[in-house]
Amino acid sequence: MKALMFKQSNIKMYITTMNIEELVANSFVAHYDSQTGEDYQRPPVPSHYRKIAQYFINDNNPILPSAIIAAISESKVKYDEAKAEIMLLDKLRIVDGQHRIEGIKALKNFSTNGARKYEDVKMSFGLPVIIMEIKPADEIVEIDAFINLNSKGKRVKTDLAEALKAKKISMKNKGDLISKPDADSIAALSMDIVRRIGNKKECFWKNIIIMPDENGNRNKQPISSLAFQRAIKPIVSKYLMQRDTNGLTQEDVENEIISIIEYAWNCVTERWKECFSADGKYDERYNICKGIGVVPLFNILAEKGMSVNDEINADCVKKYKELLEKSEVKSSDWYIGGTFSGLSSQSGFKRIERFILGEISRDELYGDY
Repeated sequence: MKALMFKQSNIKMYITTMNIEELVANSFVAHYDSQTGEDYQRPPVPSHYRKIAQYFINDNNPILPSAIIAAISESKVKYDEAKAEIMLLDKLRIVDGQHRIEGIKALKNFSTNGARKYEDVKMSFGLPVIIMEIKPADEIVEIDAFINLNSKGKRVKTDLAEALKAKKISMKNKGDLISKPDADSIAALSMDIVRRIGNKKECFWKNIIIMPDENGNRNKQPISSLAFQRAIKPIVSKYLMQRDTNGLTQEDVENEIISIIEYAWNCVTERWKECFSADGKYDERYNICKGIGVVPLFNILAEKGMSVNDEINADCVKKYKELLEKSEVKSSDWYIGGTFSGLSSQSGFKRIERFILGEISRDELYGDY
């Protein structure tokens, strides 16, 4: 296959052309896996790639001049500079262009006209393809390319961008986030905790959080991974301030913080039982599991409710339980359309927090809001 080689920041790249059949046969998409934290691509959005299919059906002379961006491992590509020829020894990872590929592939099952159009273009429609040659140490470059390409115009999903940013920081620090408790490391550690807690068996939050590799069902999943990450960052920060982590691995730290969050949320489900189903699960009639509940409740835990010592158990949130028990907030306040429903901003969350703590009265909740 003919190709020209060039370099950017010591990364070898090749530009070539492939028809649809060649590209489909020789590429795949490495979708982000929220359970393992591996790979980086967002799930394809059907409404996006169907528009491309419709464009091919409606236009007699469709044009897609922008390049497909792909990557391949250094050991899986050979280039003959004298002949300007490239040989692929493995499939390409699609970095940018999956919706264009999916859109053209979708023609086959789109309609009779779509299937006919696919047969017309599958061998004749050439796509420019830029291939990045990735060495083992350059995996971050591939992720960076994905984020940069998708932050202009068609933005990468914010939750996924944050998850990938966390992965990058972990890779740079070789997993040693504990000894570097700066803002970026705390955010990275928090996102990794969200990924784990959202997939943990027997945990309240399993399947409740919309993970970066999910489009989500808001009736069943009331909060995004990004919103949950932002809510727990104060808890993570407070833990790192109070806990001597010498001798602890990052996994140890994550396990302890997850335990604290679970102990604290048990206090919430006990205090406002009516906001949950009979078996203690999420009840979509209430706001308490959304940002409007999670943000103020977790902020109270971080600021006033947790005391971390050498033993991580329910005693760490004893003060938190006492604060919630003294609160005048009723289960009906959390009802969708109830008292708190109009306080869906950061300043509103702060008012809910202060009301839970008894610092303002019910009449003051909406004063000057």
